[in-house]
Amino acid sequence: MANNEEQGIEIEINDEDFIFTSELIDVTFTELNNEIIDEIEPIFLQPSNKEAKKGEPVLIYQYATAIYSLAIGSIIDDTSFNYYHNVNTNNGSSGSPLLNKNYKVLGIHKAKEEYNDNSFKQNIAIKYSEVEFAIKILFNNINIYSLEKAKKSAKLLSKTEMRTLKKYGLKLKLSSENMNKPKNIIDLNQNNLNILRKTLFYCIF
Repeated sequence: MANNEEQGIEIEINDEDFIFTSELIDVTFTELNNEIIDEIEPIFLQPSNKEAKKGEPVLIYQYATAIYSLAIGSIIDDTSFNYYHNVNTNNGSSGSPLLNKNYKVLGIHKAKEEYNDNSFKQNIAIKYSEVEFAIKILFNNINIYSLEKAKKSAKLLSKTEMRTLKKYGLKLKLSSENMNKPKNIIDLNQNNLNILRKTLFYCIF
């Protein structure tokens, strides 16, 4: 974030920097090298070491329409990768951090859901813990296997894995509605849960 509304920051990414995009969790991660950090002197938010609970107050700093603003709300529910919240967000606020009362990061705001009449239903944020999980796995693979092999770890699911998802009524890119389904399936074994976990890595670099 720039120090003021008149200041813009342009970051040039080189081939050595680690960057990936996951469609499922709707996050793009970009590594900042030391030269960039020294140049722009960013202030980093700290993650929360606890998951949010239903009813917990939360807030979002946003920069939609080029105006800084703060909005306050609470957690409505949490399911699988997502928090559902009622913070009043503006269009263009996707990517804003979802913070707890101590200004620690709980998640990343990504979408708004509406009813058929276009009235507000709920907002969705990806849990920071899920983002951190994906980053750590892929980043550790770089340290162990090099960047090229780490990219291969973010492979597409196999046909067998895709059939398993289909068997349980799940899509590769899960919606908030069918995120609930795994919990309601009694015979979903650990292997199938691992397959669902791997959908985190349906990524592109």
